[in-house]
Amino acid sequence: MILGAEAWDGVLKATMQLGGFVEGLPVVYHEAHAALWMEHLLTNPAQIHNRELAEQWIGKHEVPDFLLRPVPDFVSGDLVCLSMPQLPAK
Repeated sequence: MILGAEAWDGVLKATMQLGGFVEGLPVVYHEAHAALWMEHLLTNPAQIHNRELAEQWIGKHEVPDFLLRPVPDFVSGDLVCLSMPQLPAK
């Protein structure tokens, strides 16, 4: 997986949960910024690579799908992501 593209963090979190990790309060600071990977969700080579690996991993481990799924905006015709997926809490 390529850090900085979609899904590496979802795979890491799900792997931890499968191993028995129990979530606590967040202890990470992350500055809000525009995400290049979201602007090129289905076209960036790193995105394509990570999404393919994540699809295989999700299927193999039978965990809920955490990838963003763009839907068409019926006004503009563009693909948009309505919300960020969340892994279910255990």
